[in-house]
Amino acid sequence: MRRALGVFLVFSLLVPLGLQGQSTELEKVQFFVGEWTYEHTSGHGTMIFESFGDDLLYAKEEYTTDSGNLTKMFHVMGFDTEEGTYWWRRFTRSSGGAFFTGTVEGNTLTWMAEPSEGRQTRMVQEKESEDLFHFRWERSVDGGPWEATIEGTTKRGR
Repeated sequence: MRRALGVFLVFSLLVPLGLQGQSTELEKVQFFVGEWTYEHTSGHGTMIFESFGDDLLYAKEEYTTDSGNLTKMFHVMGFDTEEGTYWWRRFTRSSGGAFFTGTVEGNTLTWMAEPSEGRQTRMVQEKESEDLFHFRWERSVDGGPWEATIEGTTKRGR
């Protein structure tokens, strides 16, 4: 069902859910609505999330590397009630995109990509406040230890 709703992340979406006061998981997705800016070890960017119904979001992202290269991405995010998990699909022109599933534990959201050729990628987001979180992209090869590849900070607004 989640794939039928749209093909999609990651973020590098890069926003924690963090709405512990909301009554349903679907409402938690609405936390992302708005404009976010981020900086990390190899560039910076902006993401603008908008609601698409009560249980889906879409986002436009522009990312600029430290060397000045611009990449534009499109994201779709939701919650799969049958699987009990968040999902995120990221599209780019160069790579076609990636699919992630997410879990929340306390103030930490972890997005796992589908494995590819013995490699596993994940993004871990740790919420500091309603308007600030830290994130890191990590990689594991052949089931080995997780190693950080990119680390950064995301803020609500410009």
